[in-house]
Amino acid sequence: MPPEQLLQSAPKAAWSQEYVLQLQAMAGNAAVEGLFVQRQPAATRPKPSVSESHAFPWVGKIQARYNAALRRTPRKDPKAPHANIAADLDAGTLVEVSGVEKGWLKVEVINPPGDRSEKGYVSQELVGFVRDGPWEIEMPAEPPLVLSVTEAFLVLKRAEMKRSSDPKYAPDDDEGHRIAVATKALEDTGRYAVDRSSFRVTFVQKAGTKIKIETIEDFVLFAETVEHVYPSAGPKEVASEIRQVWFAGENWETLVASRGIDNVNIEDPKDPIGAMFDMEDLHAKGKQKIIKTRLGDVAISHVMAGIDATLSGMGPEPGRAHPKLRAAWEKVNDITGGDVRDFVTWSGDIGQAYGEYILERYHNDVTGKALKDYVADKASPEQLLADIHGYIAANAWKKTPVSIDPGGGSPTVSGILRALYMVDKAKSPAEATYRAYLEEITGQSGAALRNLAVTRSLGFARLWYVKNTATLRAGHYADQFDTHHEENEKSAAAADKLDNLVDSFMKMLADKVK
Repeated sequence: MPPEQLLQSAPKAAWSQEYVLQLQAMAGNAAVEGLFVQRQPAATRPKPSVSESHAFPWVGKIQARYNAALRRTPRKDPKAPHANIAADLDAGTLVEVSGVEKGWLKVEVINPPGDRSEKGYVSQELVGFVRDGPWEIEMPAEPPLVLSVTEAFLVLKRAEMKRSSDPKYAPDDDEGHRIAVATKALEDTGRYAVDRSSFRVTFVQKAGTKIKIETIEDFVLFAETVEHVYPSAGPKEVASEIRQVWFAGENWETLVASRGIDNVNIEDPKDPIGAMFDMEDLHAKGKQKIIKTRLGDVAISHVMAGIDATLSGMGPEPGRAHPKLRAAWEKVNDITGGDVRDFVTWSGDIGQAYGEYILERYHNDVTGKALKDYVADKASPEQLLADIHGYIAANAWKKTPVSIDPGGGSPTVSGILRALYMVDKAKSPAEATYRAYLEEITGQSGAALRNLAVTRSLGFARLWYVKNTATLRAGHYADQFDTHHEENEKSAAAADKLDNLVDSFMKMLADKVK
């Protein structure tokens, strides 16, 4: 019998559940629902369903007590009610309703972005209306770009290098936005200005005042300013000129070959650099200018000494007209083999502290001070860390990929400093422990590296002792130092022995460049 006749011939009495399910299977949900509506008094008829009162598509929400079945087809088989279920939808699940088939709503489940959507059919009484229109993914607003001072410097240096190599360089929208944010970040500090054409960063100098170097970014920009003021000077000359702010004299000329920038003294108030910067503050008046860096606090003078020695090498042998300097040069050359980088940095500071301790304790009979007192003055953690950095800085720059180093390509003092202290080198060839760098530079590893540290530090300590005791018969005082060292090894407390100082230094090598 056709569904229409079946409905028309339906008994007037209450229908059984089995009879209703038979009608639903044959005529569909809509037909059965329509019959129910016709049989009910007007006052009790339900309002039009959501499928009838809203244009497709619209957004709905599952309003079942627990969950609702998402079916693959618009049908529920009474004999197998679970047969075509694609998924169970939790109450509150959002769906986009695109149509109605046989009394079932055709829906697409609205999932979080990136999840696989699911489509199917849900019984219409289980979907509540939310709003008209299709579902639109509401992406969270992108957070505003925020750059640190270091990041801003790197963004602008990269743009500066691009503009320098290509005057027609024009940033795309994304890069232009980063440049604008970087510019604002630096100018908001009140310390820096940015040239909109070249993207070069400079210091803001207020009338009647000199600029003080306060951060590692300041110091990198200070070195870069020296390079800009004296463009004909190479990295060796610039490194040496800056190093001489703290360390100079005939002994340094014996150790290091560089002599600064010809006819220039950046500490002179009449010099452009001396007029611009507070050089007395940078010099720290005989103390240490400590600067915070991402790798730790460092005495920046020691960093520059190491960079200078690395770039310039050992000084030439003095002529016969300078017998004292010639003798000192020969002794240094015998110990170092012509490589004075560690003498200028870590073995020099360790040796100086130990040599001064031996001199005072055994030659001058000063018994009220321990080795740690001399270490605090000559080889503090800030000095030794700076020694390590100065010793490895050029190597770290070479290992830093140009892709992450905006100033990479050709060596400059500011570029070496920037690569070490400002560029994030994580997961790059430059990321390594200090020990790995020392092993590469010295060619020694394991116990041999420690033995080298002891030998070089002891060699410098002996020279320091002789320098401060002998005017004649230097060999006699060298022997005297060895005698005192042996006595110290036998009788001194463990904390007052060279091995303890070297072991403290070796522990520092576990940290890394990153």
